[in-house]
Amino acid sequence: MIKNYFKIALRNLKRNKAFSFINIFGLAIGLTSFMLIAVFVLNELSYDKYPAQAKNMYRVILSVTGNGDIAAYPMVDVAVGEGMKNAFPEIKATTRLASAQDFIKFNDKQFKEKQLAFADSNFLQLFSIPLVEGDITTALVQPNSMVISKAFAKKYFGNEEALGKSLSVGTGQVLYKVTGVIDEVPENSHFHFDAFLASLPGISRDKRGAILGFIPIFF
Repeated sequence: MIKNYFKIALRNLKRNKAFSFINIFGLAIGLTSFMLIAVFVLNELSYDKYPAQAKNMYRVILSVTGNGDIAAYPMVDVAVGEGMKNAFPEIKATTRLASAQDFIKFNDKQFKEKQLAFADSNFLQLFSIPLVEGDITTALVQPNSMVISKAFAKKYFGNEEALGKSLSVGTGQVLYKVTGVIDEVPENSHFHFDAFLASLPGISRDKRGAILGFIPIFF
């Protein structure tokens, strides 16, 4: 019975070639479009879902009202996180991240890096970014320490061990010790940095750049 159905379907397709082509081609385009859109939407919805506590993390932004309009900025002042934590006991932890770009030097290799970030010591832990080398709990605790990606380490050190080596940062040639190595920041993240430097209160605001509003708050 099923064989006969196939025979009848093939005969109809041959008898109405143009009509069959239009229908099959249209169905193929429709299914392809649906799958591509579905993949795109799923990818967009997956952003920043990789941290273990993603459901309890919130990004604090700044809203400014003026001239009858409200402008939102994805960054806040350096003290906002700690201030909110002191004011609201429900907040368990906060962390900050500030983008930066500067010259990095090791021996005769020097490049201007645009994907640098100053981060609090708990940043990698809260965002569940594992280290392939080093201790995630202490990697950014000490001043002048930094965590770099494997690609970043390869760029400056080649096949040599990166952990424990020092890189010169900025025109002042401040030495930062490599205390950790990550594989890479997950693709479905809204930030992508090659190196995370220990955040120091002594660094000027201009040097640090704008403080991005990556302040996760746990309830």
